[in-house]
Amino acid sequence: MPSFKKNASLTTGLSFAALAIAALIYGASTPSLSTDKSSYQAGETMSITGGGFSAGTSIMISVARPDHLIDYVPGVVSDGSGGFNASYLPSSPIVAGTYTITAADGSASAVTASTVAAIGTVVNTDKKKYSVGEPIIISGAGYSVYAPVSVSVLRPDHQTDSLSATTDVAGKFTVTYTPPGESGRYKITATDGFNSANTATTEADQIGFDLEQCAQNDSANGQPLGLGYCNWIGSALGSNNSHLFEGIATEQQLLITGISGTTHTLVVGIQATKGGHHAYDWLVSDAQVSGGDKPVDSTLNSEQASHEASITLQLNRCQGLGQKATTACQALVAGAIMPPTANANTFDIPVPDDAFLSWNNNGTLTQDKINAYEAHFGNRTIRLYTDSAITSPPVIALEHRDGKLSGTFGDGSALANQADTGDSYIWYKITWSGASQNAMVVGAADIALGGDGTGRSWCTGCGATAISANHQFTL
Repeated sequence: MPSFKKNASLTTGLSFAALAIAALIYGASTPSLSTDKSSYQAGETMSITGGGFSAGTSIMISVARPDHLIDYVPGVVSDGSGGFNASYLPSSPIVAGTYTITAADGSASAVTASTVAAIGTVVNTDKKKYSVGEPIIISGAGYSVYAPVSVSVLRPDHQTDSLSATTDVAGKFTVTYTPPGESGRYKITATDGFNSANTATTEADQIGFDLEQCAQNDSANGQPLGLGYCNWIGSALGSNNSHLFEGIATEQQLLITGISGTTHTLVVGIQATKGGHHAYDWLVSDAQVSGGDKPVDSTLNSEQASHEASITLQLNRCQGLGQKATTACQALVAGAIMPPTANANTFDIPVPDDAFLSWNNNGTLTQDKINAYEAHFGNRTIRLYTDSAITSPPVIALEHRDGKLSGTFGDGSALANQADTGDSYIWYKITWSGASQNAMVVGAADIALGGDGTGRSWCTGCGATAISANHQFTL
């Protein structure tokens, strides 16, 4: 029976390389400042100690940064002897260079001056979190002037991509990296042969993913919910919770929260073959929500297919999710605006045609089977809900691959015709524009049908029931 895999959401972090500072200590008879170290790693807290100031007085501490910005350290008060201790963590973006710290009590002041000539090197990214596939702008400072810089990016799949850049008169560089459709931590290192720095950024960082699928013959608290009642679960579908047949579809909904930016790319995949046997064929539209969608789905492919198997689906869009997911889901559905209404934030996106030729094509192209399916059930679509106006119509592209997506979508690594004799996947790249923070993709995955003579099926014995192991819907 089909099963689905849900990837865990990621956390983001940025680490930075060396940052230099030193303190000049004045004599005890005059106001003085010192720091606990002469140099720091970027992101490391500096401990500042002062003495010789007025007793019991508010101390104003300012920090002149290398980028000519000023940071302040609030809430510092001297003790009875005129001394104080304070902590300073440079604000983002952290830059390499010298930091000059000044402390004043209104009548007396002291200044630290850097005595370190070498400037630390740092590598930064333009954001702390990215959507999958979103370009990452990498910048560096503190390198040799007019020098070539080698930038390497260690990807979550443990492959390494290489880029090159040249520094300017200030020893700075900027380069843009377009990552593959792979969620996870990207570790970036840049070196000019003498100076080196590294950082790490996370694609899809802090973006919440809640992938659920419809178990339509499940139970709760030991009591059956009834055949057709959709119980959203994040685990596998099997005979214990579902009544599945070749030719029907499994309902999927993916809730995404915490999105940033205005250009968004989501890549989802279905396992097309397992050991050469067909698992899932294509994405289709899901059923109508019980009580009515807002608005009604245009084609209801999955609902029609289940009905022909004597299953009446009761799809409860936001029911049974966690509290946070339920709130986000309900807001998206309640606020849905579809074309041709102005400022539409919800679209039914056509699933693209597929010219792939399978190894056991039974004399027809995949597209011929799609044509037969759509002649019976209508055009295939999936729905995208967002919480902001979509500024350009969403589009979907697809590729067949011989495994989990690696490299860049469209980089020429697509599976050749009739090369799906082992395990293969169909990857769908969904792209849209708009300032949405939350989104939800809903649809279904059609379970491959073997030899029914309708024109949409594969050869006898080539459908999903020939697979004993699980097959997947994946991010």
